[in-house]
Amino acid sequence: MNRISLFRTTILIEDKVYLLAKDVWKALGCKSIEQLQGEYPEIVKHIKELPALVLECDFNTILTSDIEALKAFGMIA
Repeated sequence: MNRISLFRTTILIEDKVYLLAKDVWKALGCKSIEQLQGEYPEIVKHIKELPALVLECDFNTILTSDIEALKAFGMIA
């Protein structure tokens, strides 16, 4: 399986890896953070004064459970 390098920015907070929500919604084909939250409730985190974040493991769960997302990333035909 090929490794996908989509995100230039990752943030480590207390042994958890976060991605910028703006990168995640674009990668998943959403039009906004609000649409991302509507489709996947409670994955966008707001921590202190940081921009909106998504746990990397939440993104991976979405990616591996969404057939259309897997097709978009070329993971399956």
